Amino acid sequence: MKNCKAVVFFLLVTIISVFYLSYNKTPVFACEGSEYSFYILSNSSSAKVITVNGKSALATAKSVEGVRGESVFFDFNGIAKEYAFNFLIDFVDKKGAVLAFTEEGEWGVNYYLYTPKLNNSVVINNRAVNLHICINERGITAGYPLIFGSY
Repeated sequence: MKNCKAVVFFLLVTIISVFYLSYNKTPVFACEGSEYSFYILSNSSSAKVITVNGKSALATAKSVEGVRGESVFFDFNGIAKEYAFNFLIDFVDKKGAVLAFTEEGEWGVNYYLYTPKLNNSVVINNRAVNLHICINERGITAGYPLIFGSY
């Protein structure tokens, strides 16, 4: 009888876990971005990328299987700069992210950060990174674990 209860308990926990993981998918950057991109089956540049407008992000995140990363773009023409900066400052603070290094290039200034509160880190310049933020004249893009595509 004890074994039967254990099996039933195990099955219930498994079913609840599968239900939770299947239906409680929210984007890492749950915010009012202009555009979201989801990286499918890989958190590298070989990932299939699905890009949607900001309003479709939550529905897309819940319906797509195999999301391994994402990015959000804040277009300065469509979203107030103040909102974008405040969201990202708050996000970095809540996640306890620390700056690993920065790069300045033709596409803007790139900030590479790490936080133990996000999984799927990658190693760049011998440093673990799982949050990438690029600021340029077009806007701000934030990626988890990195930004892939244009920014």
